[in-house]
Amino acid sequence: SDPSDFSSFIELASDDDSGISYPFASYIITPPELTPGVEYYIQVDGWSGVPGRASIKVRDFCELVVEPCTTPPVNDDATAATEITVDGQAVGFDLTCATVEAGEPAGSGWFETGGPSVDNSVWYRFIAPASGCAEIETVGNAGSVDTQLALYQASDPSDFSTFDELASDDDNGSSFLFASLIVYGQPYFILLTPGEEYYVQVDGWSGDQGTASIEVRDECPGLPTPIIKPATHSDTSDPLRDLATAAAGGTAFAKPFYYEVPKFEGPLPALGGKTSTTPGVASALDGALDEGPTVSTIPHTKVNFEGIANDDFSPNFVPPDTVGDVGPNHYVEMVNTAIAIYNRTGTPLLDPVLLGTVWQNFPLSDCAGDNGDPIVLYDQFVDRWILTQFTLGCFVPGGGLCYNCVAVSTSPDPTDSYYRYAFVAQADPTFPGSTYFPDYPKYGVWSDTYVLTTRDFSLSAAPFGVSTYALEKDKMVAGHPAPLSVQFFLDGSVPSNLIGNGLLPSDIDGKRHPTAGSPIPHIAMDFNALNMWDLSVDWTSPSSSRMVHAGELRTAKFDISYPCDFTPGGRPDACIPQPNTEQKVDFLGFFLLHRFAYRKFRGYESMVVTKNVQARTGVAGARWYEIRRYPYGDYSIYQQGTFSPDDGVNRWMGSIAQDAAGNMLLGYSVSSKEVYPGIRYTGRLADDPLGKMSLGEGTIIDGSGSQTADAARWGDYSSMNIDPVDDCTFWYTNQYYEITSSRGWQTRIASVELPGCKGSKGSKGGKSSKGSKGSKDAKGSKGGLRH
Repeated sequence: SDPSDFSSFIELASDDDSGISYPFASYIITPPELTPGVEYYIQVDGWSGVPGRASIKVRDFCELVVEPCTTPPVNDDATAATEITVDGQAVGFDLTCATVEAGEPAGSGWFETGGPSVDNSVWYRFIAPASGCAEIETVGNAGSVDTQLALYQASDPSDFSTFDELASDDDNGSSFLFASLIVYGQPYFILLTPGEEYYVQVDGWSGDQGTASIEVRDECPGLPTPIIKPATHSDTSDPLRDLATAAAGGTAFAKPFYYEVPKFEGPLPALGGKTSTTPGVASALDGALDEGPTVSTIPHTKVNFEGIANDDFSPNFVPPDTVGDVGPNHYVEMVNTAIAIYNRTGTPLLDPVLLGTVWQNFPLSDCAGDNGDPIVLYDQFVDRWILTQFTLGCFVPGGGLCYNCVAVSTSPDPTDSYYRYAFVAQADPTFPGSTYFPDYPKYGVWSDTYVLTTRDFSLSAAPFGVSTYALEKDKMVAGHPAPLSVQFFLDGSVPSNLIGNGLLPSDIDGKRHPTAGSPIPHIAMDFNALNMWDLSVDWTSPSSSRMVHAGELRTAKFDISYPCDFTPGGRPDACIPQPNTEQKVDFLGFFLLHRFAYRKFRGYESMVVTKNVQARTGVAGARWYEIRRYPYGDYSIYQQGTFSPDDGVNRWMGSIAQDAAGNMLLGYSVSSKEVYPGIRYTGRLADDPLGKMSLGEGTIIDGSGSQTADAARWGDYSSMNIDPVDDCTFWYTNQYYEITSSRGWQTRIASVELPGCKGSKGSKGGKSSKGSKGSKDAKGSKGGLRH
């Protein structure tokens, strides 16, 4: 009654840590007997005197205090949808007695066992604001009902055949666990029509009952703007073969062993599906499971030889981050801190040397470190090699500068000299003069651009984001000292489900150029969808470049909650078992895997990519997608499958590509309690049934040892590439173990040709014919056919 006299204060409610918007947030639901129109006081205190800043919000939640109902809600039917005022107060709802109408649709993005279904829904309607944008979210507290949302355009609310779904969501809201969020409008989707009425369906996941509220906000974030910068450092190197000779005589091999930083830095997007995190329990069978044929007819490898091994140099580290590419006369392989070059039969032309050798004597000494996460690409359009790695100067307390180091060969010979460049990473707003760490960089070759994507974060509390960079290819190939980068930074204002845990850029296979001016496709993974992004680069006017969301593609259901080691002191990324050891290795289910292989066929563009999933209880499988875009059309998933024969063997850490005929080859790691970590592959012909790897499984090499390092790191990525000479032969590299050891991994390089491919000239895609099973394995003793 008197704010100057604390004796007149009567406590009604208090709380410490029940809020969920951030750790140690507080939350109070007041008793229902507050007197309308009477003033009340709220005290906010720092626990144990902790200082800092936050915000406080008071919402009208009286409608959440409900008596047990005996009749359905007034808005149980679409014809009785309750109107919501955009940017008005949240409107409470109760799903306890809600029902389902005959013919009522279910949101395509609802993630339920057995597929989307509607169980107990209520309906709302709103008028689209002038911006054409809307954020629709269920809000509540930690005990609120598990919701799913769908947004519709309808001409007749009494006739569900007139309802056109615009968007749907299960669990991307943030106000409570399993809240739902739909973001509609630029730059992520097409705009709503201002002034037009739209319908919102709220349903309980699997019939969950309870209360929460719903609100519609006029939120229309602007397009990300290009950040245009030249390379900060550049030069032309001596021939790599000479740099390697000089390094071999010095102290370049004296680096002590280390474990690579785990790939779980930065926040992961909110879990989009009801996947299980209980060891040994899968939420449901994979929605695109392919057990393969009974008998394998896949060809043997053509060449099959040893690549870099961890014993080739003194840094002992896991994982190797194995990557490679093939040119007309060479195969170049890189691992986390080393590079080697071979001829096409496996004869070494440059023995393994540390990665920093490529940037020895470079003006930016950070690039000359053996830093890791390398990518090698061969550019078939200009007959040049691209070698890359990042730097680590920002990955320290207090911040610093990190760079992406890129070397482009001056000739077709990868042992010759290189034009070398450094591009600075995204600025860290927390530490002026510092940058984010550009983690997990992935590169692609486009007609007039080299494309780079990174996952950006720092050791500070700065928000996680992702970047894509367009690098000025023509100038880099010519050795220009200051080629431009056009960067787009997608930060926390972009809904996390649209960028997942990072973007993969397209990398062109074959010599058919995309249509002039075509945007460069990028892909991100949500937990029940793939998200496409388009990068349009204008090198005559770089400031006119754009990065836009180009569509959300709903996938067949999958489960990434592999039963990993969640025991106290265990590693949540230690998942895949091995023989004769209790040590498990990485599953890495949160990532799409290198490469996003693009190919232009006559009449359409096709892109393939793979990821790790739990195909069946306790067994990893390789999920793969083919995405197509037809002229003047949208992206769509043409086919998808999860290759996982029913033999208890884990198949993961893969890479996939297509040849000129549209045949596909997918390579991957294998392991189980009985099968040592090795390398296998599967494939399909272009006319095979959709979603099926119909040729069965072949073996590049059987492992005979396990990895015992407690770091648990495995692979990070591998690389399937296409031979530029015939546009038909697949080349693949990955890691395996011959001898059980802590970090004694080896790598293998092999090629495979599928029948029916006649090269890129005149190829139409989608056609194949029967042919030979291919030549025998070059080393016969370790590679071959698996039945």
